[in-house]
Amino acid sequence: MTKLLKYILVTAVVVLGLGISDLAAQHYVGVRGGYGYGNIRAYPKYVTSPVWGKWTGGVSWKWYNEVQVFGCIGADVEFQQRGFKRYFGNNTDSTLYYRRDLQSLVVPFYWQPHLYFFKRHVRVFVTAGVNLQYNIGESDIAYGYDRDKKPNSTDKYIYDKVRDRRLGYGLVVGGGAGLLFGRMEFYVDARYYYGFSDLLTTRGKYSANPVRTELDNLFINFGIYVRLGKGGIKAPPLNLNDPARRAAREADRKNFQDVKVINM
Repeated sequence: MTKLLKYILVTAVVVLGLGISDLAAQHYVGVRGGYGYGNIRAYPKYVTSPVWGKWTGGVSWKWYNEVQVFGCIGADVEFQQRGFKRYFGNNTDSTLYYRRDLQSLVVPFYWQPHLYFFKRHVRVFVTAGVNLQYNIGESDIAYGYDRDKKPNSTDKYIYDKVRDRRLGYGLVVGGGAGLLFGRMEFYVDARYYYGFSDLLTTRGKYSANPVRTELDNLFINFGIYVRLGKGGIKAPPLNLNDPARRAAREADRKNFQDVKVINM
C-alpha cells in the first residue's frame, strides 16, 4: 500500500470521527445505479480503449453534520462491472484484441463537502475517498476478435491464485448535485474509481505478468435517498446577505486596508 493511500485512509478515519461525534448529524439511506466504462493502466503499456456498457448498482448510507459546508461522510456497497480491452497491434485499428470482463463487489468510503442553494432544496458536492474491491466473477474473449466475424471464443475466466488477485483498493473522486424535498433526496453524480492495486500479481510471482495492471472505472450515477430522522435539515442555509456575514466581510476589508496603509 502506498504512503499516499495510507495518508488518505487516516484522513478518512479522522473525518468519520468528526462526523459521528456530533449527535445532531442525520442518517440517510438510499439506492444508486449508474452507467459507464472500464479500462486498464498497464506497464509496460498496453494499447487499450475504454470498454463502454459497464454498469453499477447498490445501496448507500450517509451521515450529515450540522456544519454548513462539511456535508457528509458515507459508504456504499456496489456491484460493479469492470474490465479492459487490449489490442494486439500498435493502435486501436487492430482487428485482434483480448477483452476481459469482471464482476466485482466494491465498497467506497468517502467524504462529500457541499454547498446548499435555493433555500436548501439543492446541494452541490464533491466526492473524495477510498474504495475496496473484491472480484467475484470474470469472463474473457480469448486471443482475439475479427471485426467481420464472431469472437474466437468467449469463456468463463479461469482464476489462478498465483497469477491473479481478487482483492483490490483505490481512490474514488467525483462530484454532483442533489435535489431535496422533505425527507427525500434525488441526485446525479459522476465518479471515477482510480485503481491503486494490480489485477495481476507482480512478475516476481508470475514472470509472464506485466509490472503494473491497475483497473479504472468511470460512472454516471443516479440515486434516491431518504432521511431517517423526522427533523429537517439542521445545517444553516448559505446566505451571503446575512447581516452578520456582511459585518464580517466589512471588518475583513477594513483590516486589509489598514494593513496596506501601515506598509506604505
